[in-house]
Amino acid sequence: ARGTLIEISEESESLGVHVIIEDEQNVYNKAQVLLPPDSFEEGDIVMGNSEDASLAEDLNMLSQLHEPAVVHCLQCRYASDKIYTAAGSILLAVNPFKDCSFFFNDIVMKRYRNNGEIKGDAQLPPHVYGLADNSYRSMISSLKGESSESSDQCILISGESGAGKTATTRFAMQYLAFLSQRRSPG
Repeated sequence: ARGTLIEISEESESLGVHVIIEDEQNVYNKAQVLLPPDSFEEGDIVMGNSEDASLAEDLNMLSQLHEPAVVHCLQCRYASDKIYTAAGSILLAVNPFKDCSFFFNDIVMKRYRNNGEIKGDAQLPPHVYGLADNSYRSMISSLKGESSESSDQCILISGESGAGKTATTRFAMQYLAFLSQRRSPG
């Protein structure tokens, strides 16, 4: 359950941690409770992030970065149909297990392509197209001698069975093919 720390008390009659539970699925939601010291072990209680951080597009923006915070952020983004979350240059994808054709169409591909072509500062949301675009543009700029970085690029797609690796690979390849059409003569 999530909660807000009120105080840590060391007085004998109220020894423990006072919190307000913030979890609509918990019977104690909005209740102030005292957690006695013997009801938890070190590491059971972790600092949380502000509610605005629950939809953070980049996990690096979380002030508290630990497993419960990451899972909570991914759950909130998933509930809002935001299946992609960045962690710096790493892209996390959560399989929506439903039709998401609105995420993967020519209009969306053009947004990411146009932003990449003008080296746009538009804050486009994390997406496999953005990841593929960055890899492609890094490779092209290196081949043109505009960058000292290696032209070699790699996109690693990993996950459990049924996580959407094949679909993600297909979307990345579709986007790279879309970009290469723009560069082809004629």
